[in-house]
Amino acid sequence: DLFPQQFLECNDYTDVMKQHYPRHVDGDWEKINAANQYNSEIYANTLMSFITETIFFGSSVFITEKIFKPLRIGHPMILLASKGTLSALRDIGFRTDWCGIDSSYNDIEDDKERFIATHNVLKKWIMTPTQKKVDLISASESTILHNQELLKKRDLYKEAITDAIHNTRKYFDGF
Repeated sequence: DLFPQQFLECNDYTDVMKQHYPRHVDGDWEKINAANQYNSEIYANTLMSFITETIFFGSSVFITEKIFKPLRIGHPMILLASKGTLSALRDIGFRTDWCGIDSSYNDIEDDKERFIATHNVLKKWIMTPTQKKVDLISASESTILHNQELLKKRDLYKEAITDAIHNTRKYFDGF
């Protein structure tokens, strides 16, 4: 069982979910393209983003706008994602050393263990006193600014398309 009982604190899970979800944090996707939008008020009123990326199971790294939004706005994050997602961000130049959080939780191979480790990182952050959180974020300013500048300098969408075309040509040239 991937999600131990300790994570399910509600006996009437389905009813609660229907009552409170879906929630549209960055706009209703039926009305706008949320990939290009973000609600800056949400970020201004919080200290950390907890991102649940599209892919969690397995070893495929899949980085979406859910990660780039907090990076762009300068918000530190804890990431529930497939193994190596934070390493992949570092490979393209981002820094993930914010708020004293040891990012090795995302390097855990076993999905269940990675889930529990991520939960523990989030729990530790929640239990940290507010002033200590503010101090940790202030100490992470150079990382936050570096990531924002990197996003300004690079067109990662264009780079991804160019890489895909290059790799496709390389693949088919082998035949």
